[in-house]
Amino acid sequence: MKEKDFYKVLLVEDEHFLRQSIVRTIDSLDDAFKVTAQASNGNEALAQLEKDDIQIVITDIQIPVMNGLQ
Repeated sequence: MKEKDFYKVLLVEDEHFLRQSIVRTIDSLDDAFKVTAQASNGNEALAQLEKDDIQIVITDIQIPVMNGLQ
């Protein structure tokens, strides 16, 4: 599958092991979705959104710096 053939996913989760587990799960489910960026807090998430063409954001609501809804 070519890079342009999948949706780029940003995963925002402050717990490292949970984040890695979710990445593995998403990447194994369907070739249409690929976690191309990860963040552990709101500032990191905003930086990733500014530098990459992300189509989908999956976020924890309770993360450091700002909550997932902000």
